[in-house]
Amino acid sequence: MAGSVQIDAAPQADQGWPTCVGPPVPRYACYPTPDAFQPLDPGTLDAWMMALPAGGTVGLYVHVPFCRRLCWWCACRAERPAPGALGSLAATVMRELALAVRALPPDTALARLHLGGGTPLMLGADRLSALADAALLALPPTADGEIVVEAAAFDLDAPALAAVSALATRLPVSVVLGLGALGGRDGTTTRREEVAAVEALRKAGATGVTVEFLAGLPADGPMEFEARLAAIVETRPERIVLTPWCHAPDRSRRQAHRRVAPAQPLLAGAQTKIADLLLRTHGYLRLGGGTWVKPGDALLAAAASDRLDWGFDGLSVRVSDRLIGLGPSAISRLPNGLAQNPSATALWRRSVAAGRMTAWRGLPATPERRLAADIVNDLVCRGRVEIDRLVRRHGARASALAQPVRRLMQRAPDGAMVPLAGVTGAPGFMLTCSCLDCAQRCARMLLPEKGHDTPKPAGQDAAH
Repeated sequence: MAGSVQIDAAPQADQGWPTCVGPPVPRYACYPTPDAFQPLDPGTLDAWMMALPAGGTVGLYVHVPFCRRLCWWCACRAERPAPGALGSLAATVMRELALAVRALPPDTALARLHLGGGTPLMLGADRLSALADAALLALPPTADGEIVVEAAAFDLDAPALAAVSALATRLPVSVVLGLGALGGRDGTTTRREEVAAVEALRKAGATGVTVEFLAGLPADGPMEFEARLAAIVETRPERIVLTPWCHAPDRSRRQAHRRVAPAQPLLAGAQTKIADLLLRTHGYLRLGGGTWVKPGDALLAAAASDRLDWGFDGLSVRVSDRLIGLGPSAISRLPNGLAQNPSATALWRRSVAAGRMTAWRGLPATPERRLAADIVNDLVCRGRVEIDRLVRRHGARASALAQPVRRLMQRAPDGAMVPLAGVTGAPGFMLTCSCLDCAQRCARMLLPEKGHDTPKPAGQDAAH
């Protein structure tokens, strides 16, 4: 394809390539990544929001950092709630939502409300319904507006399912169901519990279920993984995602305390091949980012129309270039830049009480950063970089990257790529789910940001 940089099918070894088997990086949610963020002046996010033109759409992300159990395999920012913490957090999010609505331009519509965590269903039906009602009253939903909720299979009790049912009376609800590790105790599940969780969500009114596996867990061997996946496939979830497990004992005290064995890239690769073969046999189609979907999925139309996006919620349809993050550690993504709330719940609460959006660190957008973000998004979502497409968006600076990108991709380590046999029929190769960090490392080499790969500030988490 003229103007395309295709990934070489026979990579050459090169010590300059940042191999995916190196130190773990935060789960990729945006570029630049949060470890490169710098302090922002108070009121910066408010000013960015006020500068938006009227009449657009926006996505809301609400981060609920609480979990009943802190799982050994999880490196996300989470904590057990103290007495009264759930009500306090819900009330503060409502106040923060009011601040956001005040700063947004008139006639802004809501395209997606994403409830993430942590375990957001812990807030319960009443609190989540009140939050959804407040958001929908202030920001009328688009025709295809939706609510996305993250849930844990081992923590899907009757109150959590009641919350899903309550939200489903407001907008169509999709649930991202995280499975974690097997075992049946200590934040793990059995295969029977996992199947029951998918079935229970459908009965509760979820219109879509995405099942998310972790690839490379040291105790999840190929045979066990295949049996586990086969059981889930029988429930016919709309999407199945294989996400690389992040072994980061320096970031997660839970992993350090348990002395968890490192992730196994070769195992993750074997699991990817098992998943691809089994899921294709059952009619699923593969997209980027370790994502498989059923025919007719909205992601397929988005891939055909260049509207695929990768962020904290994985592969999704790009519904807006405006994302407002509410809650501790949440990230806002706007045309003017990226901004992250304080990670410490108490500090975030005090910032909201001050009467302005709470973002304290981030980065303003620049032409170079926008270009690097597009490169990363293309690599993850499309498996290739098309320079002519980038030139149409970014001008001559993209054309100058053609040769550096080609050289970098040709030096990728053997095993980092698998043939692209996706629904688009496009030539080239795709990153395996266990090598998503290669994409952001590629962008770092092209346009390195001061602060990347440096220790995060004490007491703060680099990602949700």
